[in-house]
Amino acid sequence: MEQKPFIKNFGLFTTLICATIGMNILYFPVNISKSMNNNGWYVTILLTLAIYFFCFIIFKLYEKYDINSINELFSACVGSFLSKILILLLGVFSMMYVGIVLNNFSKVIKLYLFPKSPVSFFIITMAILIFYGIKNDVRGMVRFNEVSFFIIFIPMAVVFSICLNKGDYSNLLPFKIESFSNILKGLKSSFYIFTGVEILYLYLPYVSNKKTAGSVLKKSILFICIFNLIIYFLCLFAFGSNHIKILLNPSLTLIRVVDIPGSFLERWEGIVISFWIFYCFASCVNMAFFTKEIFINTFNIKKSIALFVILIVVVVFSIGDEITSFFTNFYNNNFYIYQIICYLLIPIILSIILKLKEKKVAER
Repeated sequence: MEQKPFIKNFGLFTTLICATIGMNILYFPVNISKSMNNNGWYVTILLTLAIYFFCFIIFKLYEKYDINSINELFSACVGSFLSKILILLLGVFSMMYVGIVLNNFSKVIKLYLFPKSPVSFFIITMAILIFYGIKNDVRGMVRFNEVSFFIIFIPMAVVFSICLNKGDYSNLLPFKIESFSNILKGLKSSFYIFTGVEILYLYLPYVSNKKTAGSVLKKSILFICIFNLIIYFLCLFAFGSNHIKILLNPSLTLIRVVDIPGSFLERWEGIVISFWIFYCFASCVNMAFFTKEIFINTFNIKKSIALFVILIVVVVFSIGDEITSFFTNFYNNNFYIYQIICYLLIPIILSIILKLKEKKVAER
């Protein structure tokens, strides 16, 4: 591990965003509408507050106790053996997420762009690109995210501006508080939009300006929240909550029905999908890189071995129909349990353990 901190504010900001923005822009509007109708905005805000709570606790733990790695943090709290099990689970779930993203990404590409091509071709191609992408070190990955941020969000800003006047703003009405059971379903089905924030375990020790890092984390989480809400509201403007529920990919459908003024672009949804491919690639590379780094630092394995293990596991998770179906079903119905444990329970437990140990040391 490079001991000298080098990640500046913009690098931390873009890294957190690039790791989380990806597949969710396709499925978030339909998932939240099924339980919350047109009132999914306050569930998204509640999730944002919960995720910021996670970021704040992890940041304070690294800052207060001068921790240099995720392995050091877990080992100080639960011992070497349990820390390795926890890190192994983090890596496995991260690879599972990458596999599911690759599978869904490939099906979307086949559906919208290349209907005659096999899904496995796109999966293997993207997996090889990810394999080469994660050969970077931490510094290189941060630079990649700094560049990717502009590639991702400048085109989306153009798309948003074109779509703003398409639809009926009354589709946002009426505002109401849904039943408690619907709110729980909304929280359960929308937790995944923040998948990727666990990379903070890896990057926080490298942050150079600890005084402003808390503010940067707040801005990053707020940006992710606003970005997803904009997509959700645009889909509501265009289709209404009842129609969104029956659409496969509302955001792509929205793009297909929008006419470019002057018609100077044909099949521009293909252009937008091309950018979305890069969103998925950036998210998958960040998650796979996170897995590689924590495995190398924790289990002291060679970089080449870690790379090939990740490549093989990701392909297996994404290419086999039965395996993919199993993990996709788990991801849709139970992945929120892992996220609650990872984002809420583990930080709280770690914080309590470290405070108790600190108190015992002070008493001595």
